Amino acid sequence: MAGKNIHCAIDPSGGLKVCNHSPTVVRNCVESDPQELYEKSEYIRGFINLRYTPKMCEGYSMLEKCKGGCREAAHVLLGDIKVPDLIFCL
Repeated sequence: MAGKNIHCAIDPSGGLKVCNHSPTVVRNCVESDPQELYEKSEYIRGFINLRYTPKMCEGYSMLEKCKGGCREAAHVLLGDIKVPDLIFCL
Protein backbone atom coordinates (compact mmCIF):
# COMPACT_ATOMS: atom_id res chain seq x y z
CA MET A 1 0.00 0.00 0.00
CA ALA A 2 2.96 2.36 0.41
CA GLY A 3 2.83 5.02 -2.26
CA LYS A 4 -0.78 4.27 -3.23
CA ASN A 5 -2.98 7.32 -2.95
CA ILE A 6 -2.70 8.80 0.55
CA HIS A 7 -2.13 5.61 2.52
CA CYS A 8 0.31 6.20 5.37
CA ALA A 9 0.80 5.68 9.09
CA ILE A 10 1.42 8.15 11.88
CA ASP A 11 3.37 6.94 14.89
CA PRO A 12 2.49 7.97 18.47
CA SER A 13 4.87 10.94 18.38
CA GLY A 14 3.36 12.27 15.12
CA GLY A 15 5.94 10.82 12.72
CA LEU A 16 4.63 10.24 9.20
CA LYS A 17 5.63 6.87 7.73
CA VAL A 18 4.66 5.14 4.47
CA CYS A 19 3.20 2.29 6.54
CA ASN A 20 3.25 0.87 10.03
CA HIS A 21 6.18 -1.45 9.11
CA SER A 22 8.43 1.40 8.07
CA PRO A 23 11.42 2.32 10.22
CA THR A 24 11.70 5.58 8.24
CA VAL A 25 9.94 8.67 9.55
CA VAL A 26 9.38 11.09 6.68
CA ARG A 27 8.74 14.02 8.99
CA ASN A 28 6.61 15.01 11.98
CA CYS A 29 2.92 15.65 11.19
CA VAL A 30 2.41 17.79 14.26
CA GLU A 31 4.73 20.41 12.78
CA SER A 32 3.58 20.17 9.14
CA ASP A 33 0.54 19.30 7.02
CA PRO A 34 0.52 15.48 6.59
CA GLN A 35 -0.91 15.57 3.06
CA GLU A 36 1.69 18.11 1.93
CA LEU A 37 4.47 16.01 3.49
CA TYR A 38 3.15 12.90 1.76
CA GLU A 39 2.91 14.58 -1.64
CA LYS A 40 6.38 16.19 -1.50
CA SER A 41 8.43 13.42 0.12
CA GLU A 42 11.11 11.95 -2.17
CA TYR A 43 11.08 8.80 -0.03
CA ILE A 44 7.36 8.31 -0.68
CA ARG A 45 7.77 9.22 -4.37
CA GLY A 46 10.21 6.30 -4.55
CA PHE A 47 7.34 3.92 -3.76
CA ILE A 48 5.00 5.61 -6.24
CA ASN A 49 7.62 5.50 -9.02
CA LEU A 50 8.75 1.93 -8.14
CA ARG A 51 12.35 2.99 -7.44
CA TYR A 52 12.69 0.36 -4.69
CA THR A 53 11.70 -2.62 -6.86
CA PRO A 54 13.94 -5.69 -6.55
CA LYS A 55 16.02 -6.46 -9.67
CA MET A 56 14.28 -9.83 -10.08
CA CYS A 57 10.96 -7.98 -10.63
CA GLU A 58 12.09 -5.70 -13.44
CA GLY A 59 10.07 -6.36 -16.57
CA TYR A 60 7.40 -8.38 -14.71
CA SER A 61 4.02 -7.80 -16.37
CA MET A 62 2.18 -7.55 -13.03
CA LEU A 63 4.65 -5.16 -11.36
CA GLU A 64 2.20 -2.26 -11.29
CA LYS A 65 -0.15 -4.44 -9.28
CA CYS A 66 2.21 -6.31 -6.94
CA LYS A 67 4.84 -3.52 -6.54
CA GLY A 68 7.48 -6.17 -5.86
CA GLY A 69 5.94 -7.21 -2.55
CA CYS A 70 6.17 -5.25 0.67
CA ARG A 71 9.21 -3.02 0.36
CA GLU A 72 9.17 -2.05 4.02
CA ALA A 73 8.96 -5.69 5.18
CA ALA A 74 12.12 -6.35 3.17
CA HIS A 75 13.65 -3.18 4.60
CA VAL A 76 12.91 -4.19 8.20
CA LEU A 77 13.67 -7.91 7.92
CA LEU A 78 16.71 -7.78 5.63
CA GLY A 79 17.96 -4.21 6.00
CA ASP A 80 17.55 -3.32 2.33
CA ILE A 81 14.44 -1.82 0.74
CA LYS A 82 15.36 -3.22 -2.70
CA VAL A 83 15.68 -6.92 -1.83
CA PRO A 84 12.82 -9.38 -2.42
CA ASP A 85 10.10 -9.57 0.22
CA LEU A 86 10.69 -12.98 1.86
CA ILE A 87 6.99 -13.77 2.25
CA PHE A 88 5.46 -12.28 -0.89
CA CYS A 89 8.18 -13.31 -3.32
CA LEU A 90 8.53 -17.01 -2.46
